[in-house]
Amino acid sequence: MKKLEDIPKIDIFKAPEGYFDKLPGIIQARVQKPEPSPLWRSAFRFALPAMVLLVSLYWFWPGSSQSPEVLLASIDDNQLVAYLEENDLNTDELLDGVTIDSQEADAIQENTMKEVMLNDDEYLSTEFTEDYF
Repeated sequence: MKKLEDIPKIDIFKAPEGYFDKLPGIIQARVQKPEPSPLWRSAFRFALPAMVLLVSLYWFWPGSSQSPEVLLASIDDNQLVAYLEENDLNTDELLDGVTIDSQEADAIQENTMKEVMLNDDEYLSTEFTEDYF
């Protein structure tokens, strides 16, 4: 067997003169320089998701543009009566959620008194006619 020292050292590959001096310039010439992106593109990249989020929140937000009075007026009276009968609500519980000023209270009391008087008049007139006719 030959010893390693006995093998002649010959460079099989030879580089041309000045090759390694020119190599960095050749590589940089081949590599494409990235084009600088305009400022509006980077701003648009961040603004677009924010706008999509805001529009979707506005679109899907469960808020209602109608007032409670309009919504309540759209419900059928029979449905309201059925709901109140099913839930065992008494007058005191219903009035706890209502705020009435003094003018409204006076108007309600006046209407109630008129209804009572009309009912009394009807009762008396029917009683009178039944007894005497």
